[in-house]
Amino acid sequence: MFGSPMTSNRTTNGSISTNKQNLSWWPQIVSFFTSSKMPDIRRWTVTEPYLNIHCGLGEAPYYEAERNTLRFVDIKNKRLHSVDLNVGPESLKTLELDMSVGVTADIEGVDSSKKILVGAKNGVYILDRETGGFGLLKKYYDDEEKDERLRSNDGAVDTDGRFWVTTMNDFWVGEPQAEGTLFRIGNDLTRTTMRTSLTIPNGVGWSRDKKTQYFTHSTEKRIIAFDYDAATGDLSNERTFWEHDGDGDPDGFKMDEEGNIWQAIYGESRVLKISPGGNIIGEIKYPTRCITCPCFVGTELWVTSADEEDETNVESKKYGGGVFKVDVGVRGLQDYKFKAVITQFIEKGQTLDFQRLAQDAGLLNLRAAQYRWQKLKGELGVGKDKVAGGSEIDGKDKKEGDVSGKKAGGGGKKTGGKKRKMEEVDDDE
Repeated sequence: MFGSPMTSNRTTNGSISTNKQNLSWWPQIVSFFTSSKMPDIRRWTVTEPYLNIHCGLGEAPYYEAERNTLRFVDIKNKRLHSVDLNVGPESLKTLELDMSVGVTADIEGVDSSKKILVGAKNGVYILDRETGGFGLLKKYYDDEEKDERLRSNDGAVDTDGRFWVTTMNDFWVGEPQAEGTLFRIGNDLTRTTMRTSLTIPNGVGWSRDKKTQYFTHSTEKRIIAFDYDAATGDLSNERTFWEHDGDGDPDGFKMDEEGNIWQAIYGESRVLKISPGGNIIGEIKYPTRCITCPCFVGTELWVTSADEEDETNVESKKYGGGVFKVDVGVRGLQDYKFKAVITQFIEKGQTLDFQRLAQDAGLLNLRAAQYRWQKLKGELGVGKDKVAGGSEIDGKDKKEGDVSGKKAGGGGKKTGGKKRKMEEVDDDE
């Protein structure tokens, strides 16, 4: 305990005199506190949206650098939006979908203006952006009830081209339960369960040196860090990197080239800039509460948002579901492209082993694998290729029935649940 900065002596007449020589240590105390202050926080304020389109649940903004376009989804309303940034908001295009999509990614060697990878209602698909058709690559579960109760929520492609995707309860279920999963879809389409019993799993990303993976679990209000093996995709040494103590919930995030995390806080009208050491060093404020996910376009940070469900919050309701941007003076890390066995075969011109393809893709038999390969080749726009045994198949597409999920109902993002350890289960062994 520190003493008083001054000592006093009572005089014979009862007055108090100050002994000034005892003040010699006071400057050191003042210096200690002023030099130990928290780091300065850089602040930005956004007052209006770039697009005021009132998404039910806007998510997954993705910058297409080769065309200077931005795409993003509306999970609740089953839509894929895209806007040409050379032209402006009036160039907005909307593709109506047959099922909800939570996250998208580019595919190595494939024109993303025509085909992209998506984490959809019940699995990973190739989405035809011209027709809205879906081609199934891998289902999340081997269980029809789970297919109905769950949907994709967020995800990303890692440094080796593997697709990480999360699932959570669909809207019609009501308040989210601890039924969600973090999956890793390998280059050979092997599905590996990395973490289970999740309620609202969200953003996934990697450090600049590719040695750390970050994962946001909104329900636990924390960013979890793992040691990451880029060669195998394995995780170890789970720990809490950062924990939020506010009323809102951490949602999607993006990494910048300096190693900072830009973390959307759903329910608090803001994005936080978090340093590699876990300190808040920046804050962007928005005119609506439900900020969902950021994306870098050069040095600008773009974010999606969700509709304001509180009808009494007029200001937040005005711009809820909009898309916003602000220049933050730093660029983001590059997005990696999905590089699965199908595109590897195309690039290398290898002979296809359909028995292996059937096993990798979880298909039932050789004939099914041949049919699936025909369909994928047609969707990806490639020609003939050799089949194991010397024959050839062509890339003609075959008609396949659309797969649709449950229609989205109401319900927002809610929290609850306990911390659980990471699990890894190879579902395809």
